Amino acid sequence: MAKDRQEALFELINTERLYVADLGILVQTFLVIQTKKLIPEEDAQMLAPDLNEIFQFHISWLKDVEVRFSSSPDKSALQIGDLFVNQVEGIKVYSSYCTNQPTIPSKIEDLRHRFSGFHDFLKSLHKQEEFRDFNLQEFLEKPLQRLKRYPLLLKSVVDSTKDGHSDKKILEGAFESLKSTVERISNTALQVQQRQRVVDIQNSLGGNSLPQELQLVTRKRLFVWEGSGLVYLKKQKHEASIFLFNDLILFVKKVRRGLLSSDFRLEELDRYLLSTVSVAPLSSETSTSYNINEKERDRGVEITVTEGEGTVLVVLLSTKSERDEWLPVVFETLSSLPKPPRSLDPRHKSGSFILSDDPSPTASPRATDRKSISKFFHWRKKSEDLLEEGSAPDEASEERLSSPKKGMGLEAANEELEAQFLKLEEVAAFLGHEAAKLKKIDIDKLVLDKKNKTGLDAQQVVATLLKEYSSGSHDELGLLLNENSALEKEIEQLTSFVKIQNFKKKPST
Repeated sequence: MAKDRQEALFELINTERLYVADLGILVQTFLVIQTKKLIPEEDAQMLAPDLNEIFQFHISWLKDVEVRFSSSPDKSALQIGDLFVNQVEGIKVYSSYCTNQPTIPSKIEDLRHRFSGFHDFLKSLHKQEEFRDFNLQEFLEKPLQRLKRYPLLLKSVVDSTKDGHSDKKILEGAFESLKSTVERISNTALQVQQRQRVVDIQNSLGGNSLPQELQLVTRKRLFVWEGSGLVYLKKQKHEASIFLFNDLILFVKKVRRGLLSSDFRLEELDRYLLSTVSVAPLSSETSTSYNINEKERDRGVEITVTEGEGTVLVVLLSTKSERDEWLPVVFETLSSLPKPPRSLDPRHKSGSFILSDDPSPTASPRATDRKSISKFFHWRKKSEDLLEEGSAPDEASEERLSSPKKGMGLEAANEELEAQFLKLEEVAAFLGHEAAKLKKIDIDKLVLDKKNKTGLDAQQVVATLLKEYSSGSHDELGLLLNENSALEKEIEQLTSFVKIQNFKKKPST
């Protein structure tokens, strides 16, 4: 056990020395870049934010570890847990650096094209002995790689420290704190990378010139996976790239820019929200109807669209192994879709439904879906417009405020306003989810059959069908409709209140 602990500490110290040396090369490189003004200062800062702070922290931390190690004659009794506790605090400086990493490759490439001096400098480094293996992008990746390795190194020290050792509990606590801190920083960096990939894919399809409804970039959308294969859309076969996001699946094809051109552009084939599809390995029945042989079926997937007519798409991925890799990813993504809200105000009473576009409180889930989403954006826009206005609020809007709002501070009101917007968005999403289920069935036929059997009128039949088909969620849909209305009133009050408070804060002229 004592020997294992000593070896774990040796590995930690030796790899830390190599890492500090690499950080030194990076710092030296950026010093030359900034001194010679090879690129603008803000670009240099963007490539390696807080690099000097990271370097100084590790020089200091390595010195503390080395002093502690060399001053202890009995390495098995060495106490080092407090230094790891300090490390947990120190590595928080990595947050900005790691968050910026996903954009680095494209940023370096862009700077090399824009600044010839920067390009020539990086090229010349390879001719120098101490920089012979230097690659700027690879060196910039080292801090994140090292950060992810620290929990493993500390785990080796913890495992090789015997129970009852005075350092054991401190090391265990430091390990849990270090692991959670590294996971948080790594996950943030991963999400930035996933968002950047969404931007890259949108740019390849036309960027901001795309119509608003075809824009891919949203606040919550993340890239998950990409592949290629044959896609059967409406019985037509296309070679396509397949992009999976956390809420969407997108099919894209290459289109030649001109008849004799060797250049291609990307064009969207189709897209489907994940909340409206189910995915399964390609069945023998479906493969037969598409004339797909047994060998091809092994790399096939069928995607059933739960909206409209229940369209079935067939995708033949490039290889069986790619299909086997993709299916677990898409299943996990589907299972991670936001769940509809379940906790509702018990004071609300259930509503009734008719299948029409009537915007009354008895509108169908499908109509309510459109209404709810449009109202969500209406309130968002109205709030932003009101908060930007410089005119005084009218007395009537102040009178509409309930007494609890009058006692609320501006910051609290803004926070509650944002919370209510998010809740309204969830309500709209759930209504859309329920509406999607209803679209799978032939409502007219069901209503007619049930009406003939029961003698009920059409509205009673539809209410009964909704209750049966939604497996008990009929009452909850009613609650959601009332919740929607209550949220809209709350948002109106909060918006007026924030406007009033903002106006009162302005100096009188």
